[in-house]
Amino acid sequence: MGDGSYVKKGGGVYLNTQSFSIRDNVKLMNVLMIKFNCKCSLHMQRGLPTIYISAKSVKILTPLLLPFMIPSMYYKLGI
Repeated sequence: MGDGSYVKKGGGVYLNTQSFSIRDNVKLMNVLMIKFNCKCSLHMQRGLPTIYISAKSVKILTPLLLPFMIPSMYYKLGI
């Protein structure tokens, strides 16, 4: 729950996946795209990979994630 951040401008979410390889990030993105029909992209921050999930896809994922999140972390999804 803690390794992500909501982007106020645009409404998307960054997953802080900098400690994983680019290959592992692409694998995770493929799961998000295929299983959940999410639009996401790989961004580089300070030379390290992060995954950006679009605002439209955050709306798709939110109902799936909320049952597993504690309320104090809802702000990570812009709630």
